[in-house]
Amino acid sequence: MRKIWVHRAKSFADAERFDAWFWRRAGAAARFEAAWSMVSDFLKMRGKSRAQLRNHYRTIVDSWMLFDNSGSVPHLIAEHQLGETRIVDENLYSRILQLGGKP
Repeated sequence: MRKIWVHRAKSFADAERFDAWFWRRAGAAARFEAAWSMVSDFLKMRGKSRAQLRNHYRTIVDSWMLFDNSGSVPHLIAEHQLGETRIVDENLYSRILQLGGKP
């Protein structure tokens, strides 16, 4: 059964406190899922695909690093610098690609 949270804020500060509490409690996976859902909705409204978004960012960044921050210390999964991609955690990187497509 799905649980729906409702909070009536008395002020902007009260709403911010609730948001911070809610998203901390939800965890990293839920935050990522919510953020990706918003990105996907934005792309659909603009008539664009995930590949177009990915290709756009490739043209404006020189390097990137992908971390797993689900633990107490961030764990490097992959990085791209000077035109070369280095994959540190093959298993996790493959799972991410399966979920989101090619890098």
